[in-house]
Amino acid sequence: MSLKHQGPTTVLIEQVLVAPGHEGRGVGHRLLDHAEGYAIAHRAETLAIVVENDNWRARSFYRRMGFMPAGHEMFERLLPRRA
Repeated sequence: MSLKHQGPTTVLIEQVLVAPGHEGRGVGHRLLDHAEGYAIAHRAETLAIVVENDNWRARSFYRRMGFMPAGHEMFERLLPRRA
């Protein structure tokens, strides 16, 4: 997984890759939890990821994880505010 600051309030997940044979074991959830923690620690308001239109499996996964479409191939999730 690669994370990149995109402006002052967004962290972009550039890639999430789970090794073949390890899907469905919670690896993707743990990677997204890490990305969220990183983004919150850096005071981001939004976590974003680019998902190709024909990658229905990934798009479905990100929707289940609270991401919403925010453009042609962009999904975003608002983050909780840090106290």
